[in-house]
Amino acid sequence: FIMALYYLVNWFDEDIRLYTWKMISATLSIFLAVLSFSAFEKAIHYYLDERFTQILVNVDGCIGHLLVGLLLFLLLGGLAQVILHITRTDLPSLVAHGSIWGHICGFAAIHAFFALESSSPFNESWMNMAMIIPIFLIVSFILVVAGKKLRSRVAEMDGVDDDTEERWYHHCEECENDTICLALSFLMCAVIRYMISGSMPS
Repeated sequence: FIMALYYLVNWFDEDIRLYTWKMISATLSIFLAVLSFSAFEKAIHYYLDERFTQILVNVDGCIGHLLVGLLLFLLLGGLAQVILHITRTDLPSLVAHGSIWGHICGFAAIHAFFALESSSPFNESWMNMAMIIPIFLIVSFILVVAGKKLRSRVAEMDGVDDDTEERWYHHCEECENDTICLALSFLMCAVIRYMISGSMPS
């Protein structure tokens, strides 16, 4: 596999080289996002479980996971916006961070809303479980609108509307789209699996 990649990135055809690098970039983005999200999740669970065990854990444990998941989703979403703003003047860094943080926030959204799908009464049938999808879309819409207004407010502070800010807007929107699409596809697949198998997917 490594030798095949070596030949492809040095191929005589420019298109082959381009799409090979795009494939490598997308693969690395996914794996970095998985590792980064796992680290954030473990850290949040460690500190919150140590301090708020009585608050976070109920009879079935789902409320605790849901609260931690939502907290992590909001925290990482806000952090992504800050990092994209910091890197807005460096296009390669902006593109890289937009791709990686879009996937990290997508995994955070999956963690939060799948915990909600797994809780009662949503886990009692696939139709109940499907109700989480519009809830997720409403929450996502609110966060996207809030993010857009916040970006506009920040952009107005310097009084300059240039190409740098246009790129920043664009990559923030791409990051939000990646987050929503990744989480939405997972939640829909979980509902379809429940509908076909008749049992709650793990």
